[in-house]
Amino acid sequence: MKLVFPCTLMALAIMTNTAAAPVAAQKDASIWVARVLDRLRYKTEGQPEGANGHPFDRFIEALDSERMVFTQASLANMANQRVQLDKLTSEKQMDTLNGIFSDYLARSVALHTYRQEALRQAPAFHGHEQFQRERSKARWEPDDTALRDLWRRQVMDDYLNLRLAGVSEDQVIPTLQRRYERNLQRVQAMRYGDVADLFLQAYVESYDPHGAYLAPGKTSPEHLLGDMVGIGLTLQKKDDLITVLEVVPGTDADRSGDIAPGDRIIGVAQGIGQPMQEVIGWKVDEVAALLRGAPGSQLVIDILPQGIPRGQVARRIIVTRTKVQLDDQRTKGRIERIARGANNYRIGVITIPTFYQDYTARRAGAKDYLSVSRDVAAAVAQMKQQKADAILLDMRNNGGGSLSEAIELTGLFLPGVPVVQQISSDRRLTVERTPLAAPAWNGPLAVLIDRRSAAATEIIAAAIQDYGRGLVLGDLSYGRGSVQTVLSLDRFSTDSSKAYGDVRLTVAVLCRAGGKPIQRFGVTPDISIPGYVDMTGKANADLYGGANCKTQDIAKSGALDALLPKLNALHTSRMQVARPEGDIAQSQLKEAIAVLSDVAAQARQEPRP
Repeated sequence: MKLVFPCTLMALAIMTNTAAAPVAAQKDASIWVARVLDRLRYKTEGQPEGANGHPFDRFIEALDSERMVFTQASLANMANQRVQLDKLTSEKQMDTLNGIFSDYLARSVALHTYRQEALRQAPAFHGHEQFQRERSKARWEPDDTALRDLWRRQVMDDYLNLRLAGVSEDQVIPTLQRRYERNLQRVQAMRYGDVADLFLQAYVESYDPHGAYLAPGKTSPEHLLGDMVGIGLTLQKKDDLITVLEVVPGTDADRSGDIAPGDRIIGVAQGIGQPMQEVIGWKVDEVAALLRGAPGSQLVIDILPQGIPRGQVARRIIVTRTKVQLDDQRTKGRIERIARGANNYRIGVITIPTFYQDYTARRAGAKDYLSVSRDVAAAVAQMKQQKADAILLDMRNNGGGSLSEAIELTGLFLPGVPVVQQISSDRRLTVERTPLAAPAWNGPLAVLIDRRSAAATEIIAAAIQDYGRGLVLGDLSYGRGSVQTVLSLDRFSTDSSKAYGDVRLTVAVLCRAGGKPIQRFGVTPDISIPGYVDMTGKANADLYGGANCKTQDIAKSGALDALLPKLNALHTSRMQVARPEGDIAQSQLKEAIAVLSDVAAQARQEPRP
């Protein structure tokens, strides 16, 4: 059976797509995207191009992430279009997107029509049918007959999910009708610019897994909510659900501890007692708009925690909108006092949530420009005045940033030594050294990391560990050893009225000072202190595996290695007596402080009580 598209619906699809005429600037931009990727990105030796997926395939997956529109047969019929989009060499290739989107739009209209018809009759549940809810890894149905049956089972599953979630029977069908109507409206609202942006993003990702195309006037996904009056979340869309990518430090979402990366937002209400707006299938910017509002106002959010399948009962939380201030994201230090019998220890805790630097002020020659390494140096100086016995660098959830800042920060504790090897896109190997100066701190030191500690954070932790300067505590880190830069394509435009956007691309890979890659391996802690379980996916373990760094010996102090068996024994005994309770992150930090106080006790040459 083949899907039949009524004439009125097909006309609507054609009319919508006609309004989406190709934009000259985007067609020009496509060529520069391809040229920049080909010439400047880091290419893994021995890895064939397209190893991260064909541009056509990634584009289709972006359009139809749930495998509910296309079929194996319809995709086979687009074999010529797949070839045409293999590698961009002419702006005319972008015209291929029109035909693909016309088919997608017509099929989306047919899906909507079927859903509305199916809701006019009560679903029949026989107890013997199944529907795969997590669709991102599902196969496309072989043909239109199988696809129509999939639609039928999805409507039944959506109906059942709402009933299980507590929606009254008389409200289930109206709720689904609104959901399906909104889904179609979003598709019909798409224009060529949206389709072209989607394809260029897919094209970049097929060649550079850490790359991105940033359309003109759009900010990087990592900072979608950076200047908002909201709750402090960075969002992305995964499998038709809005997923939390990052919780911004210092915001109400961060302080509450109720939201974690990997959680899915499925509903938003503008205050207690207000109607809950379902946001399944919405775009990121649409949900972001719901989250923004007046400072101090409240939001009620339905959360599907990471790892919990769709269809389960959501967790409802209340958060307050607050303006994100730079000071909330800056490095902060404090002293934790630990009493052990007659002995008291002062453990300095420096929280480093992100890397930052005022590049403009630095380039202008300002002497007091803002930077994370300077803030850490100031915190260390203050802790020395407060007679700290040891210092803990809390770098959990820190996804990295400026490489130069990572080197400067490492130099506060390891001056004048090689800390990282960098292989550029032209295969030049550079060994980066920290500045030669007096160390800011000579006492006991530890770095606390977790599964979301990445890139620049891993450079610091690896160097502290490699030279035996301090302990690394917590979880295995993320394992992202690559360097990205953002290149403006507007420099190639000969017409000031045409904006091409930006490309973020990988330009180098990193290895530890001794030559071991960071990518794939991450940093393994000296003492494991489990934190939150990370369920956001593997750390791109198969990427950039061919980095040939230079193996070299590192002059490592053996003092901590000799102490590790005793420290591990003390840690194990504490964990057996007092199981972590309440907030996992706080329990992890508490134990890290306890381990460091053990080191401080040894440094004082006092017996451990």
